Amino acid sequence: TSHVAILARSLEIPALLGMEGILKKVREGEAVILDGKEGRLIFSPDAKTQAAYQEKQQAEKDEEEAQAYDSEAAKWLDDAENWARSALKERQRADYALAHFGEGAGWQTGVEFDSWKGRESGHQLFIPLNFYQAGRISGHRVDIGLSTGYVQSDTHKSHGSVSGWADTQLSAELRNDHKQNSVRYQLLFNLPTGQSAIYQNAVVGNDLARMTDFGAGFQVTPGLELIHHFTERDSLAASVQYTLRRSYDYSKEVPGAQVDPGNAFQQEVSYLHAGPKTQYRLGVVHSHAESSYQDTIFSELREVEVPRTLHNGKGGPQGGEGGTQTVTREFWGRDSRLHYREGDDWELSWFYNDQITKRDELSLYGIWNLVSAGWGYRNQAVHRLSAGAGWLHHMNERQEWHILAGYKDVTSNWDPLRLELNSGAYKYYSLLLGFSWQLGAKNRLSLDGERFRRKDDRGGSYRGWKVLCTLNQSF
Repeated sequence: TSHVAILARSLEIPALLGMEGILKKVREGEAVILDGKEGRLIFSPDAKTQAAYQEKQQAEKDEEEAQAYDSEAAKWLDDAENWARSALKERQRADYALAHFGEGAGWQTGVEFDSWKGRESGHQLFIPLNFYQAGRISGHRVDIGLSTGYVQSDTHKSHGSVSGWADTQLSAELRNDHKQNSVRYQLLFNLPTGQSAIYQNAVVGNDLARMTDFGAGFQVTPGLELIHHFTERDSLAASVQYTLRRSYDYSKEVPGAQVDPGNAFQQEVSYLHAGPKTQYRLGVVHSHAESSYQDTIFSELREVEVPRTLHNGKGGPQGGEGGTQTVTREFWGRDSRLHYREGDDWELSWFYNDQITKRDELSLYGIWNLVSAGWGYRNQAVHRLSAGAGWLHHMNERQEWHILAGYKDVTSNWDPLRLELNSGAYKYYSLLLGFSWQLGAKNRLSLDGERFRRKDDRGGSYRGWKVLCTLNQSF
């Protein structure tokens, strides 16, 4: 590749090479069209050709501007939602998962350690592994991503330890972006590389760690998103997703016990303003799940006769018949086939960010969630209210620190699959302090530490720490 080609590419100047003597064929003042993408040079184009190229040029410009606006807005949104999820440890959402990535490739990894004590104690270690690639197919931007991780969790109970890979998510998004209207086609696969069949004692309580359980079977989710840009900074997005879910084993106490979750349909509408100093987003999400089937399991204590072992005076076994003795043991079995449907899930969310000074930013968020009562099992409507406020200070162009206080109020919790999650009402308080460092043009390191307390209305509470270190690298 010549130095001229490298210079033209870096400056985004259309250029054609290897056209020796071409200037002898061009008359002074003659109009020409230089198409660097197609490698064409058109002399004295007619009005129709000029109009076609002007329209093509404007369309490409509109698409680039739309992508720039979306990328900037989505980056802020991703940061704001990460703050909220970091404080509340909500599960990561699929929406906007790839939108903040520019064209190119990159990966993310790190380590998260969660520890809790109180009515029960435990810890969980998670190492996330994420990769993304963005490019173009037939002139349209295509984003693909892979997300998985390794988890080691221990509730300090009998059979409460789990270690291994989590489920793997593969995602793809085809973006047809324009200045005013954009369409995005999405496809997400959940591959069952995690452990869906676990002991009940291995289930982790809500908000105590990143994962409550460790696998959800095979799922495929096609989706469609429409975005209308009112201005350069304001847009309205509407999306639909339909998740096809396969059955999977869920219990180690009773091998072969399965859950067949119903397919799920999700709709979302959101309004986004991404100003130079102020950004905010309003969103509403509705999810509806079809009927599910589940093999229910039960446990009971039984007195059983076991051989009696005689011991000598030194504590070792002694030969001969010792008779039998009665001991109490726990037995698990399969009960019946449960047919139920989970209640509809509604969520309203609000995120706000304002640049107070040149170096300081204020962030606020609020999330209200309602899960209506389902049928087929003992349950009731569940209300969740989350709120938080944060402050971010830019120390210099490469370093920043942030602090975030979060609160969550949960009225109750009913789960037919993981009975250990039926904890009733609780309140959750958290305080997070973090530091980010831009190591170079394409890598970033962040460290967050969170102190939390979960207070249950039924009595008892939990206190703990969550530490997250993340490294981002782009190419």
